[in-house]
Amino acid sequence: MKDKFKTVIFCFCISILYLLVYYGESTLTGKIMDYSKYTYFEDMIDYVIMSILLLLLLNLIKKKKILSFDFKNFFKGIIIGLPILIIAFIILVSSYKNGINNGYELLPLHKIVFFIIAMFGTGFTEELLNRGIIQNTMYDAFNKNTYKGIFISILFTSICFGLSHYLNLFTTNMSFIDVTIQVIGALGVGMLFGAIYARCNNLWSVIFIHGFWDLSILAKNGFFGGKGPMFNSTNSGIQLYDLILPIVEILLALIIIRKNKLSKENIIV
Repeated sequence: MKDKFKTVIFCFCISILYLLVYYGESTLTGKIMDYSKYTYFEDMIDYVIMSILLLLLLNLIKKKKILSFDFKNFFKGIIIGLPILIIAFIILVSSYKNGINNGYELLPLHKIVFFIIAMFGTGFTEELLNRGIIQNTMYDAFNKNTYKGIFISILFTSICFGLSHYLNLFTTNMSFIDVTIQVIGALGVGMLFGAIYARCNNLWSVIFIHGFWDLSILAKNGFFGGKGPMFNSTNSGIQLYDLILPIVEILLALIIIRKNKLSKENIIV
């Protein structure tokens, strides 16, 4: 029990430390770079820097193996995550059509490229931290070969991932309610990412799914302008969509890691 408590504290501290370093680094980047000239270019640079730091941490805690690529497991993760990819594609197409129908002009190609790279950079960095480091570290303490161990690891990692979005209170002009909605959404999708990773054991498939998901929900900003999750302040406030989607994601996660399926695939004993 003592080792489990230490692991929980360690993982929580890693999550907090990441946020502090990211906030400091992104603040410095923001002072150096001209935000009016680039859209998401500064984010792209931020995630490159944070990825390097996380890779060094990964090497320090001797978990480099999680970055190994296996096509079979990668494809398995994509198939398992197909429902969320379909939802993301629908959101992406809808955002693009709405932007065009409302008369918004597409950003220059280089800015759209920066946006796409930044979104998949987000997927890489956040999955490296949350599923790669935190969820795997939780596995070590709570036993990844048991259903209880997997569930606790996914839940704790998702809570850390969700709460980390409160950083947007300091880095954007979003209201507390809007950020809280984002936190709930992140917790739900975090559960889903964690479940997919538990089944496929391939970080790269979850990185791709995460990157594509971020690309879809921020598409209106990345294609037509703006910064942050809210393209227009009139869209703020609690919507039915904001409540339903996390519930759907959590239900999908529970289906993916149902005990009989994990037993059948020899993931748990």
